[in-house]
Amino acid sequence: MINDITLGEIVIAIGVIGAIVGAIVKVVNPIVKLNKRIDKIEEHQDNDLKRFEKYDKDLQQVLLSVNVLLSHSIDNNHTNQLKERKAELDEYLIKR
Repeated sequence: MINDITLGEIVIAIGVIGAIVGAIVKVVNPIVKLNKRIDKIEEHQDNDLKRFEKYDKDLQQVLLSVNVLLSHSIDNNHTNQLKERKAELDEYLIKR
């Protein structure tokens, strides 16, 4: 029976296998592209989160400084706090 297989049947079998592989590639290829896209989006999201955390720390420094300036503005006092705050802000900016 194995000897009865013709060249035409072999060609048809190869064609069927090729069609099956082609169908699998058409299904899998978009999934692979989508996974790559998701990975890239997650990478951007992580970078954005780091940047926002940095902005949050910067804003905290600004608000602390404004608070000391307001206290000094109100009663012309708190000069020691102004000096301390300036030193803290200078140190923060150097480490940043």
